[in-house]
Amino acid sequence: MSQSGFLGSYEHNLDARGRLAIPARYRARFERGGILLPGPDDSIELYPADEFETVVQQRIPSGQHRAARDLRRALFAQAFDVQLDSQGRILVPQRMREQRGLDGPTVITGMGECLEIWNADRWSRQQEQVESIYGELLEQPAPEAAS
Repeated sequence: MSQSGFLGSYEHNLDARGRLAIPARYRARFERGGILLPGPDDSIELYPADEFETVVQQRIPSGQHRAARDLRRALFAQAFDVQLDSQGRILVPQRMREQRGLDGPTVITGMGECLEIWNADRWSRQQEQVESIYGELLEQPAPEAAS
């Protein structure tokens, strides 16, 4: 497993100011801060700040052609720096909270390279969908590794 190895799911509450406690077992990973990005499935992704450049390199092809520049713009324009406070919380920007319906009950899930932050109801619906096809997903052949 990668160095990140974010695993499990954790139920937390987003407070009225938009602060969210990071699971205690992962707080050390965010001592130098983190980067929030809107995720593709109604979630928010949280990456350790010192690992974010690796993520960018994996997602965006190198070079200065237009598609790469546009993708970099889209990614960086939506990214937001966060710092842990003395109680191990981050401040989720209001715009991200509104876009992802975060208010109150929240689920933080491990995704290997990052943590995902979900509205608890949306997470529940997502899990129901995945569980209904879980067996099929396991039987599908793995995609070919890029060489």
